[in-house]
Amino acid sequence: MIDINDIVAIKPPRKPQEKGSYLFYGLPGVGKTSLAGSAAEIESMGKVLLIDFEGGSSVLSKNYPNVDVAAVPDWSTTEELIFALVDEEHEYKTVILDTAGEAQHFIMAESSDDNPYEKWDDAWRKLTSAVKILHKSDMNVIVLAHAENERSEFDGTKQIRPYFQGRRPQNELPKVFDVIGYLSIDEDDDETRILQAKPLSDTVGKDRFGIFPDVIENPTFEKLVSYMETNNTEEEGK
Repeated sequence: MIDINDIVAIKPPRKPQEKGSYLFYGLPGVGKTSLAGSAAEIESMGKVLLIDFEGGSSVLSKNYPNVDVAAVPDWSTTEELIFALVDEEHEYKTVILDTAGEAQHFIMAESSDDNPYEKWDDAWRKLTSAVKILHKSDMNVIVLAHAENERSEFDGTKQIRPYFQGRRPQNELPKVFDVIGYLSIDEDDDETRILQAKPLSDTVGKDRFGIFPDVIENPTFEKLVSYMETNNTEEEGK
């Protein structure tokens, strides 16, 4: 009988709390960076490195000062950093990209093509490749994005979705992530943040793990991991 392990390593299914890929999106100022930074409080997710494209890391200085920040000057440096994180030994267990749209601006700035459509295509391909490389690594990856309202070309309905340069990533890039959550402020209480991972007709969401409630108030990774651990305990009890 053939031993498949001689061809490829065989492992049990990955548990949610072991490693995950997350996309959080929302309007500026809703707390995306703080939510991502809260991963530093989870032992299995730290140490955390934030790759800062927007210069918005100062929001972490009060609550999550132990997050390391890489203020990359361009996309070439970013690619070099990502390959080093994947290929070399280091202390980081979680990498944050803040934000996807600004990372794509970095890519477009380096493009030598005068055709704007080719620039957009380049921005899509390189960002998607970087996210997939990180997703397949042993690290957690958290990507932050702004939100946009997109109107359907077919029926005119609007949908809130993550903002990316170009068209293809609207369908392709979200496939990579385990969780896609829309972060917003409660209309009735501006002190309350709401994370929605459930996909709705007017909002993009995703919960590959199938463990989160419809909405999570004032989300942190401590809360997210608690749902993962509860789900794991229930699965083991079956």
